Amino acid sequence: MSLIGKRIQHYKWGSGEIRAQRHGDYELFIKFDNRVRTWLKRSECNIITDETEQKITIRPKETTDKPLEPEDKETLIKRQAIEAFKLGIVPPYVKDFIFGRDNEINHLKRWLNQEESNYYLMLGDYGTGKSHMLKYIENMALEMNYAVSYCNLDPEESPVYKPKMVYRKIISNFTYDQGKKNFRDFIYEISNINRNIITENEFVNIIMNYSKDSTMFWRWLEADDVIKSIWGFPTLYPWGTAANIFCNLLSIFGHYAKTDLGLPGILLLFDEAESLEFPSYYHYQYEKGKNFFKGLLLTASNESDLLTEKITIQTPRTGYRTDLIYCGNNQIKYLFRNPSGLKVLFALTDSAELRQFCVDIGYDKYTPLKPLNQNEKQDVIDAIQRLYLSAYPHEKYSERDLNYISRRALIVGRDNIRSLVKTTIEALDLRRHYPTNKIGELLK
Repeated sequence: MSLIGKRIQHYKWGSGEIRAQRHGDYELFIKFDNRVRTWLKRSECNIITDETEQKITIRPKETTDKPLEPEDKETLIKRQAIEAFKLGIVPPYVKDFIFGRDNEINHLKRWLNQEESNYYLMLGDYGTGKSHMLKYIENMALEMNYAVSYCNLDPEESPVYKPKMVYRKIISNFTYDQGKKNFRDFIYEISNINRNIITENEFVNIIMNYSKDSTMFWRWLEADDVIKSIWGFPTLYPWGTAANIFCNLLSIFGHYAKTDLGLPGILLLFDEAESLEFPSYYHYQYEKGKNFFKGLLLTASNESDLLTEKITIQTPRTGYRTDLIYCGNNQIKYLFRNPSGLKVLFALTDSAELRQFCVDIGYDKYTPLKPLNQNEKQDVIDAIQRLYLSAYPHEKYSERDLNYISRRALIVGRDNIRSLVKTTIEALDLRRHYPTNKIGELLK
C-alpha cells in the first residue's frame, strides 16, 4: 500500500509529508514543514486521516490559556537553552557562551575577510566545542553579510561519499540577510537580476529563466526527490562520481551571490566528523568522499585548471591535471566561473585516519582547537550556573552547594566541555528536585 503524499504528525518534528517508503512501509521518508528531511519508522509517525486532522488542527472553543508575560517568555527561552545544553545542542544565543576562544575567533575573522584563502580546517577532540564554535562562526558570518549553510555530515542523511545528499542538506540549511532569507529567496533575487540570460551553462539557463511557480523546478534544484531524475531537467545523479555536478551548482550560487548581490560569498560549514569513521568505509566510499571534498576545496580556491582541463575517455572519467572524477553522463566542469564565491570550513574530530584523509585531498594545514584551561572551564561553569539561576529564579542554592557542584564538574568534565556542561546542569537539576538532601549524597 502506497503512503506517498499522505500527511503525518511527529512528536518531535511536527507536520510533514511522506515522500517515499521502503521495506514495504516499514520506513518512511518524510519532508517536514520545517524543512527537515529524514527516514523514520512508520511506528513513529502519526499518519493523518480526515479524523485525526480535525483533532489536531481544530482548537477548543474555550481555553484558559493566557499569553506569556515578557518575563515568562525570557524564562522559557533560558530553560530551553538549558535543555539544549543537556542534549549537546547549541542554543540560539551562542555568543553569550563562548569562552577561551579569542585567538581562534580573531583568526577566523581575518580568514573571512581574506580573498585568497577560501578553505579552513579546524581539528579538535570529541566534546571540545567544535559544534559550539561553528554556530558562533555561523552567526558571525551572517553579521558580516555572508550567505551561510551549516551542514552536519550525518552517515545516514548526508554521507561524504554521496554528494547529492550533502548538497540537499546544504540547500535546506541555506540562509542569508542576517538569517532572514532562505534559498528560495536567494534564487528569486539572482534570477530577477539575470532574467532572460543565456550562458554556456545549462544549469544557469534553467535557474534564471524557468518559472519559479513550478513545483518541479524546486524539486529539481533542491534535489528534493529520492528518484534519480525529473523529466525536462538535467539529471542530478545520486552517484558518488557526480561531485562535479554539485560543485558546479554551488559555484553558480556563490558566483552570483558575490557578483550580483554584493555578498562576500557563501560560507559552507561542515560539522560532526564523528561520522567520518574511515576504517568502516569501503574503499570505493573513501575514494568518492575524498574526491568530493577535494573537488569542493579546489572549486572554492578558484583553481583555474577546473575551467580548462581535459577529461580522460576511459572509466572513471578523470581530469588530466587535477585527477578529479567526473560523472560519466555529465562532464560539466567543477567550477562555473571565477570567482566561485565559496568559502569552506570543516570542523573535524582529530584522528590519524582523518589527517591522512586531509593529506589525500591535498590539504595538510589545519588549526587545532585547543582544550580550555582550568580558569576558562571555571568561566563556563559560572556562566551555566548564572543561566540556570535566572531560569529558575524561585529556587534557592547556597554558595556552598554551587562551589561543590563546580568542583565536581571540573573533575567529571576534565576531558571535554560537553561533559563539563552536562555535569553542571544535571547537578543543579538534582539540587532543585531534592532540596532537602545533602549535595554530597546527591552527587555520589
